[in-house]
Amino acid sequence: GQYHPLGKIDEDVKKWIESVGIDITQQKSHDSAGINEDWPNGRGIFVDDNRAFAILVNFEDHIQVFTVSEDGDLFKNLKSLIKILSKFEKIGYARHTSLGFLTASPRNLGTTLNFTCRLKLETKHESDDLESYEGTYSCKINTID
Repeated sequence: GQYHPLGKIDEDVKKWIESVGIDITQQKSHDSAGINEDWPNGRGIFVDDNRAFAILVNFEDHIQVFTVSEDGDLFKNLKSLIKILSKFEKIGYARHTSLGFLTASPRNLGTTLNFTCRLKLETKHESDDLESYEGTYSCKINTID
């Protein structure tokens, strides 16, 4: 794969990043925490040669890992994510005994893990009540046009 500094990402890579829903824009909500200082220096994205995964570096947190597939195989993506994160675990993370892992956002205190799954559903049957899954599976469903 290749690391792309934020200020020097070529158009092809930018289009791919946008197409898979990875947000590399500066967030106003990060101003008060000082996360946007020296923007865009020290930030970038590592993209796997096969575009099966990408790693944001020094955005809201030190790293954010994304796995991407067109086949919808969630189990394969989860296995890929575990493999990537296990390599980072060998390096180690800063951890507080009562607050958990070091993070810039209070909403990520504890494990700092946040799983998001984006699915493209070609059609929706009128009897499908996707919102009913939110309570059953403790998830949030958003419609993306």
